[in-house]
Amino acid sequence: MKNSIILCLIALIMGIVCYVSIGNILFSIIIFLLALIDGLFLIDKSLKKFALRILKYQECYQFVSNMSISLSINPSLISAYDNTIKMVGGPLEEENSSLSDMDPMEKLDYLKQYFSLKDFDVFCDLLKSWNENGGDILKTTDYLLCQMREREEYISYSQNAQKSKTIEFSILWIVCYAILIALKFALTNYYAKISSQILYQISIFAFFIFSILSINIFISKICHLDIEGIEYEK
Repeated sequence: MKNSIILCLIALIMGIVCYVSIGNILFSIIIFLLALIDGLFLIDKSLKKFALRILKYQECYQFVSNMSISLSINPSLISAYDNTIKMVGGPLEEENSSLSDMDPMEKLDYLKQYFSLKDFDVFCDLLKSWNENGGDILKTTDYLLCQMREREEYISYSQNAQKSKTIEFSILWIVCYAILIALKFALTNYYAKISSQILYQISIFAFFIFSILSINIFISKICHLDIEGIEYEK
């Protein structure tokens, strides 16, 4: 909801700045509608999908870590699984509520579809091997947990870096729009001569199309983390 409101405001600002720059209501409405449709149906969808993937990886890491610890204390799959689900909570607990008729290994197989993560598939394979052959579950999952911990830390680092890049990107375009508006009022006489020329209007229109495309490229970059263990839907 928050992203949708911000994207609507961006579309409105682009439409207003376009109108102030060229005084062409048709071009301004087109820019507003393009930015609005692109924001609500493409950018917002990408942001939501990315946020969901990050959430699921964090849930997966908590699940693998908590279940490994629970099994090391009490080697009962049923007890460890139930305790882990309660500790992780959230969407995972809601998803698990429909699996009451399954045994723990069947639930884990089902959760492979929920997580759709390579790391969780590896954990299930390790768990099956431990269940059949015995041993120390913490040693069995130690390498996987170390890898997942590193990825979790990298995700946190990347999210902080993305916030900084988003601020820089936003400032860049705010400055561009401010310059565009300032030129109109600073060069009043010159602007009066060129503002009615169709070539100038088309150039400004193309500038706003480029800004919409640049936002899409930027979003596609920040909505992808090249991390082994995380799969992305095509």
